[in-house]
Amino acid sequence: MKLSTIRNNNDGFTLVEIIIALVVLGLLLATVLPSMSQIGKSKPKAVAADIKTLRSSVVDYVEANGSLASISVSALATGGHLASNYNAVNANPYKGSYAVNQNTGNSDQFDVVLTNVGANDAVKIDALLANNAAAAPTHNAGTSTYTITFE
Repeated sequence: MKLSTIRNNNDGFTLVEIIIALVVLGLLLATVLPSMSQIGKSKPKAVAADIKTLRSSVVDYVEANGSLASISVSALATGGHLASNYNAVNANPYKGSYAVNQNTGNSDQFDVVLTNVGANDAVKIDALLANNAAAAPTHNAGTSTYTITFE
């Protein structure tokens, strides 16, 4: 009888092979799931960091120019207070834009405005930044615009 014609009748996986596969799958899930649970939490933190950067840039701008007149993201970049290639359009993690402008009610304050921010995310951003703001942050659900005011 030829060796090539001998056939084992093993048509399935052994119990040991199945257990090893399940252990490997469990280890993969154990490493992926914790990082996936952080996905929704990272966007508000990124926005808070961006807003703090913009705020710091505005403070530098005011020190250099003496006032908030004609403040904008492009003025910050042109004046060297932000990276010259900083693009505020579609820059926030929610695929919206950033804007910086002088507050209409108080010329000593400025607003940082974000677009495309949902109500739940606005609450999370509030929790990270509210203590630093001059006024309570606002969220316009109709336009998905989030505004925070600083001095």
